Amino acid sequence: MTNRYLKVVFEYLPTENDELELSVDEIIRFVKEIEDGWYYGENIKTKKNGAFPSNYVEETDYQPKPKPKPKPQTRTQTKPQTESQQPSDYIDPQAFMVQSKLEIKEQTSNIPKSQIVKEGWLVKKGEKFKNWKKRYFKLYSRSLKYHKTPTDFVPLGTVLLQDAVVEKSPKKRKKGLFTIQTPNRLWHFKAVGEIERQGWYVAISRQISILDEEAKKISDLKTPIKKNVTTIKTQNTQQAMKKKTPPKPITKKLPPKPTPKKSIPNNQDLQQKPTNIFGVPLNVVLKRNNSDVPEIVQQTTKYLIKNVNSEIFVVSGKQKNIIPYKLKYDRGQSVTFENENNPLNISELLIDWIIELPDTLLPKALIPKLFETINQKENKERMVSIHSFVEQISEEIKTLLHSIFDFLDRLIKLLKSKKIPETSMIKIFAASLFLKKKYNERTKINEEYLKLVKVMIQFNDYLFSNGELEWKQSNVQKKNKKNQKKGNDNDNSKNQIQKKAKNNGNNLKTIQGYKILFKATALYKFVPDGESPDDLPINKGDVLSIISTEDEDWWYGTVIKHATKKKLDNALGYFPSTYVKKMSQDNWEKMNEN
Repeated sequence: MTNRYLKVVFEYLPTENDELELSVDEIIRFVKEIEDGWYYGENIKTKKNGAFPSNYVEETDYQPKPKPKPKPQTRTQTKPQTESQQPSDYIDPQAFMVQSKLEIKEQTSNIPKSQIVKEGWLVKKGEKFKNWKKRYFKLYSRSLKYHKTPTDFVPLGTVLLQDAVVEKSPKKRKKGLFTIQTPNRLWHFKAVGEIERQGWYVAISRQISILDEEAKKISDLKTPIKKNVTTIKTQNTQQAMKKKTPPKPITKKLPPKPTPKKSIPNNQDLQQKPTNIFGVPLNVVLKRNNSDVPEIVQQTTKYLIKNVNSEIFVVSGKQKNIIPYKLKYDRGQSVTFENENNPLNISELLIDWIIELPDTLLPKALIPKLFETINQKENKERMVSIHSFVEQISEEIKTLLHSIFDFLDRLIKLLKSKKIPETSMIKIFAASLFLKKKYNERTKINEEYLKLVKVMIQFNDYLFSNGELEWKQSNVQKKNKKNQKKGNDNDNSKNQIQKKAKNNGNNLKTIQGYKILFKATALYKFVPDGESPDDLPINKGDVLSIISTEDEDWWYGTVIKHATKKKLDNALGYFPSTYVKKMSQDNWEKMNEN
């Protein structure tokens, strides 16, 4: 280690990260000379290292004070002292620990109530074992602490509210649940009821917003305006000029900056002329293509009509073959399918574009209304009501849907001519258009979606292109004539259905205004825990009518036949889907016969 020390003569503000700031009269320990005019050293006061100009310092006779040597401890006693031999100022370690705990308890118990924003019982989910435990929580200005009992003064844990986010549980069934997302963990809590949860949610949200405002003010103070920085620098230089004008430091030799690559475009150019069409709203795609129907829809449908085969929309294409087409479309390059020999890749490309649209083509609030009309009898009033709902959609979406359903209509006719079933194609487009999902064997699609696709294909011109109502009426009349030819067969079948409905009212397709999807038998007994009033108790062997399966874990329905021969109360509610088993129609009819 060198013993050379330097004294600062002039102040120096660093211009680079590896330089050392100098203040007048500070002592710098010299380490080495970097180059001509620049030293490298350590500030003995701040212990910071860096480079600095050699003409801003001068030699000094400063020498650091030597550290005093520690005195060796002398051993005075060989035997432990008795109580009578111990000095008067002796402190018993065990008594000292007890006394310190009592002092801590007195200090924590004397915390004024004004510092505790809210306190009460909550149930907390563990991080490791995922079990729920009841704890007493106290909300402070910056944290949420929990104890085993209200009288405990040392908390079991702390939830820091800085940079945290509190949210309620979105599921209606899970009442009283809320979460706090911190930078390190997701905390789960459960209150007694909705009122108690709302109180905790409001109190915690208020404290988090106060902390965010404080952090914003501190960040504003830490980041001064550029003008203030320059004024501070000018003041420092003026003070240095008054004392003595220091010589200018020798500038370091820097390597020349490399020239930017011409092939890489600037970010500004990319922002000025965006061309991507995947994952972009429909109106933006239409503006970039300057057409009523997106170019990708026109090109893919035209190609698929010419190259239809038995595997189209049945087997998926390979993503490695689709990615080059996606890149070309997003870069605004011209795309052709002249060298493409596999139509499955093009069908997959069209489905990917539809799924990646940010918004669904039909509003979610409109779909239940369409389902109600779809289940009605096929007549003039039904088509008029569907047409009125479709009129609520924008003209851009109507034009796109008209083009897609026109393509599907032509494609179905080609498939029928080649005796190829079209059911899989209808399921694929129902999943992509209305659910924004890729269809596979595990995908569950409600039958109403399939009916909706078929109706929109059949009445495409009337629904989306303002076609004449006479065209629709003529199609309906043709169907009515076909039904009239069946005559007696239809009447006999209707009479049989009505007789079965009279003999057993549970065979009806609706119950309390809801459509019955299927029947099921209870495999296990389910007793609600009382958290949700919508839960339905069931016993083993009960027969249920299933109304909704939107939640895969919890089905919605009612008991239509008790295993214990109780009276039916026609109550509707939720129950675990794993507790029941779907019943076939044959088993249901055999059960009624017995």
